[in-house]
Amino acid sequence: MTEDGCAHCGARVGVGERFCCRGCATAFSLLAECGLGGQAQLRLAAVAAGAAPHPVPVIAGEWDGWETAAFLDRHAVLLADGSRSLSWSVEGLHCPACVWVLERLPFIDPGVRSATVDLGRGVVRTTIDPVHTDARKLAQTAATLGYRLRPWAAGADARRQGAARALLLRASVAFACAVGAMQLAMNLTAGELTGDLDHAARLLFGSGAVLLALPAATWAVGPWWLALWRAIRHGRWSLDATAAVVVAVGLGTSVVNLARGSYATYADAVAMFCALLLAGRVVLARVQDRLAAQGSHLSGLLPDQPPVVGDVQALTAGQRLPADGTVVECAAAALDVAILTGESRPVTVRSGQQVEAGMLLVQGTLSLRVERTGSDTRLAQLLARAEAEAAGRLPPAISGWERWYGLALVGLALLAAPWGIERMVALIMAACPCAIGLAVPLARARVLVAARARGVLLPSADALVRLRGIRRVVLDKTGTVTTGRPTVVGWEWLVEVAQRPRIAGAVAAAERGCRHPIALAIATHLADAPDLDVDQVCERPVTGVSAICGKVPFSIGPDGKGGVDVRWNGEVAARIQVVDGLRPEAIAFVAACRARGLDLVIASGDAPAPVAEVSAALGITATHAQLTPEAKATLVDGTTLMIGDGVNDALALGKAGVGIAVRGGLAAGLATADAVITDLPAPLTAVSELLRASERLAQRERGLLLLTVGYNAVAVGCALAGLWGPLICAIGMPLSSLAAVLMASQWRPFIPVRN
Repeated sequence: MTEDGCAHCGARVGVGERFCCRGCATAFSLLAECGLGGQAQLRLAAVAAGAAPHPVPVIAGEWDGWETAAFLDRHAVLLADGSRSLSWSVEGLHCPACVWVLERLPFIDPGVRSATVDLGRGVVRTTIDPVHTDARKLAQTAATLGYRLRPWAAGADARRQGAARALLLRASVAFACAVGAMQLAMNLTAGELTGDLDHAARLLFGSGAVLLALPAATWAVGPWWLALWRAIRHGRWSLDATAAVVVAVGLGTSVVNLARGSYATYADAVAMFCALLLAGRVVLARVQDRLAAQGSHLSGLLPDQPPVVGDVQALTAGQRLPADGTVVECAAAALDVAILTGESRPVTVRSGQQVEAGMLLVQGTLSLRVERTGSDTRLAQLLARAEAEAAGRLPPAISGWERWYGLALVGLALLAAPWGIERMVALIMAACPCAIGLAVPLARARVLVAARARGVLLPSADALVRLRGIRRVVLDKTGTVTTGRPTVVGWEWLVEVAQRPRIAGAVAAAERGCRHPIALAIATHLADAPDLDVDQVCERPVTGVSAICGKVPFSIGPDGKGGVDVRWNGEVAARIQVVDGLRPEAIAFVAACRARGLDLVIASGDAPAPVAEVSAALGITATHAQLTPEAKATLVDGTTLMIGDGVNDALALGKAGVGIAVRGGLAAGLATADAVITDLPAPLTAVSELLRASERLAQRERGLLLLTVGYNAVAVGCALAGLWGPLICAIGMPLSSLAAVLMASQWRPFIPVRN
């Protein structure tokens, strides 16, 4: 640092001052207190040169109750490792220095695992360890740094609606200004052609057009000017910054021309440019709201109109539970809970039992006392977790092409200056790349919403992009290419008749607590066996289940030939034959993968014989049997699509380029996979449709790019040739953006795959 430089970022400071701003002072203090005062850490804060936050005044009772578990249950998302994800709206968030300070929260409070700031939306997403900190302490810490936090979920709809109304107001003002400026500009043009206007009249019309355009070019597009300021100060170029350059050049040129005595103003074009581009943003916001509404309920699992807390609802077989609550009374009721837990057989329920929204009543009747509805249900919390975990994988706020495009646009305009100011202004207005920046994110959101409506949960669009680079598909066997509901077709006893009831009861007791489909099949087959107590039940991948009945150890596991052995005190007591049929869509899925040039592999923990039988039926030669979860993970890499169980195949799903969970329930799938197929009768067909949707998305993005580049090429050429003036370019660019938005929103990502 130089003597006259800021002690934190090196920026120039006044005489006798140590810091250029309070933000740098706060950041520097935090570094020193947290032991991060080295030069390497100081360089990390090079962007922290903006206005500093001031400590916020404490409001009496503001944080009351925030330290409780009830607050976390209401506002936080429970993640797989026990931590909680909390999103906050931030008061006092101004600049990159604020971002830097807030993202140091984990260094100040060890209970905060991460903090990510979305400067554009004014949101900070935090992950906390509830054992070591709480929301109250986090909010107090932020307050000492100058930021007031409020739970993002509280009033989020109202804030979104308020933002939509504000955007509509800005667009309306811009249109009013554009109409007035165009009328004055037309009068000026007509007067110039007829020679009816004197100097005073021309000055009146020209300056009037500029004055009318000012509200549209300043207040209505205020966020653009902030974006341009950030771009100049910190190199954070964006589409809004590019649009601000267009406005600055057009309006600035008009003012300069008036000062020089020329009445060639472009104020009407600037105002219309602002109005049409804001109108495109309004349309985009409306489309996004509509898509969000269409995808807000996962395959109808949550009702559009949730019941009232405290009500008692009577449900019959075939209905899904609309809320979390307690069973008041029931008659022979059984629930399919696969959507939440992956459990493949119905679970019997009794009065007083806690049940959750999304479960399907497959048998009997029950009365449910509603306790949690809508976003408070566990199902909604699981869906929210998908959004929270996706937030941690958000792409950078600005992509490379946007950064260089804005700078190239300015350079191109300067090169066009020798051919006249009018051509330079027209070129800048023609070449603004807003269409692709608006349309591509919308096209991806369209796929996510459409997928959710079909029962395929995608936390983010990243998986769709990564699917394009897949070269190999690794398939689990049980429950993936097979139905996952095996049945016992043969049982051979090898012990005396007198011993059989005790052994059968012990096997049934041990298998009832296991989740493997074969264990469920055996437990179902032994439904009438005596009810015995067993101890030390241990379920291990590949090897099976072991336990102790009385003092006798026993185990149930594969025999190496496709069957299952029951060993009682070390001796084989029974041999079981279990059959698990292929899914009806499995052969069609394999054919579809081969048509795409993908290699196929079956990786299973089952014995070689049943794996070979399934592989032969599908025509897959690359097979691996008796694999542990760790061994499965070694078979996948960044070019692999792994399809399996969200529980048993968690390691492989997490390591693969794209992991899709078709079993195991939402809770397990969201923690490990990129996509979860929820309770669909033909999950492999859904995967085929997802592959096709990824291809169609790529085609749509190429079409959007072609539209944008094609229009820009034509518009720039016409502007340079003098065929299009600033007004035509100002109208054409927003209209091209609107066309791109409509093209992105009005298409069908999914085409049903015929098996």
